[in-house]
Amino acid sequence: MNVGVDGNGEIPPEGIKIMKEMGAWMKINGEAIYETRPVAPYKEAKICYTKHKNNGKVYAIYLNDEDEPNPPSQIMLYSINPAKGAKISLLGYKRVGTGVLVTLPPSFVKNPACGYAWSLCID
Repeated sequence: MNVGVDGNGEIPPEGIKIMKEMGAWMKINGEAIYETRPVAPYKEAKICYTKHKNNGKVYAIYLNDEDEPNPPSQIMLYSINPAKGAKISLLGYKRVGTGVLVTLPPSFVKNPACGYAWSLCID
């Protein structure tokens, strides 16, 4: 996070803002981080993959660009192949060739619950 204290030993307001934003992001997406391990292909395009060490759920974490405050309306997952009937929580998907195209709800695209990155759970 690279948040340090100022000359008075206090955290500057911008540092506090960064930490609060990260806390809000972790509250929503922590499931894709805690007790997970990187899983192949690890990263493709703007997506990082993790897998829960106990329950086997796979997470696709879409990393946005700085000038991208909202998620795209669709996310293409090329390197994973969920079993037929697998659930992608909160989201719908369809197979496209050897990949999976995830369509995000328009309400989520317009008003995402957090910024910076968005996680999909493949169960």
